[in-house]
Amino acid sequence: LENSAGAATADVALSLRVVRKATGALVAAATAAPAGGALAPTAPGAPLVVPCNVSLPGAALWSPSTPELYVLEVTLAAGAAPVDAVNVTFGARRTAWSADGGFRLNDVPTKILGCANHQDFAGLGVAVPDALQAYRVRALRALGANAWRTAHNAPNPALLDACDAEGMLV
Repeated sequence: LENSAGAATADVALSLRVVRKATGALVAAATAAPAGGALAPTAPGAPLVVPCNVSLPGAALWSPSTPELYVLEVTLAAGAAPVDAVNVTFGARRTAWSADGGFRLNDVPTKILGCANHQDFAGLGVAVPDALQAYRVRALRALGANAWRTAHNAPNPALLDACDAEGMLV
């Protein structure tokens, strides 16, 4: 939010909605504003933190067998007018690791079964189309894998999205 009018403060608010990705059903919502409802000027590029909590009671937990996803919709409004918005897809899950019990996902002992994969694909190099990322994840799942280990380079965002949607640990 840019203070192009030179005002000393601006009335802003954040609204958050959490919806199930598969159905669009509203799960939770919240609104937050800076203390006093006004945004004081900050140095250029300085972050502004506006605390806001959203509870997801009874959330369906993401796992390889039930890859339940949610979308967090965040909207910034100045006065009553929305000025920016972002959507973030996520899965709710609990993880734990111990020397005695190994890896636990949502309180269930889980063996990590997978292999290391490079970003490139035969005949394409690293110019892998997004749709092919989902195909690769589904093919590895069909072989019984539940995990994808990336190798050498940062993974393509489409690969991570496909892993979330198909129930693949990364």
